[in-house]
Amino acid sequence: MSGWTGADEAEYRRVLDGLLAIAGPDLDRLRRRIGRQEAAVAALRRKYGVNEPPQSLPC
Repeated sequence: MSGWTGADEAEYRRVLDGLLAIAGPDLDRLRRRIGRQEAAVAALRRKYGVNEPPQSLPC
């Protein structure tokens, strides 16, 4: 059981909202950057066959 009051919860949410307002744009920018990097890595893996099953050699 928590000892928080409704006022404590309201203050917590106010502080959290403020932090998200400040950090939100940076977090969104970093998420987009990660998405671009993941797409670039996937393209390179496809191009060079990294993590593909090995080709069976003709007998």
